[in-house]
Amino acid sequence: MASAFFHGWISLPSRGEVYLAHGVPRRVWVPKDAAPDAEALCDEIATLSGLRVTVSAWEASEDPGALEAGVQVDPSDIGEVLRRLAHAAAADFYDRYHKTLDAGDTDFGDAAYAQDLGVALDCCHLTWEQCRDADELRAQYQQALRADCEAMARGSH
Repeated sequence: MASAFFHGWISLPSRGEVYLAHGVPRRVWVPKDAAPDAEALCDEIATLSGLRVTVSAWEASEDPGALEAGVQVDPSDIGEVLRRLAHAAAADFYDRYHKTLDAGDTDFGDAAYAQDLGVALDCCHLTWEQCRDADELRAQYQQALRADCEAMARGSH
């Protein structure tokens, strides 16, 4: 399973590349001399990221002749997407304040969750109305955010 630390373009065995944002696949790219095999790319991205994915329609890349497509994460993986985003938010909080989250930091946790829920819904191509178990997802996110921040404070991240 991919770490939430994976951030940026990563080469795939098929000669394509995938863009991961905090361990969440967002885009895939293939060079002009490689045929885009969506099924193989999805398998490679799933192996790398640990998330089930599909790719959207191919479009021209900035690199002449190359192709790019968006990557959609399976909606059933929204909890894992949120966990990875919580890890990134915890890193931001710890880097900024050099402390763990406490009871007085609810504004940060609420704002981070609201932002990351929007990102996760977009990654999974879901609307708010389609999001199941919203209360459970929020609780899991907040738990992961606090646990990751505490691990960073202990130096065990």
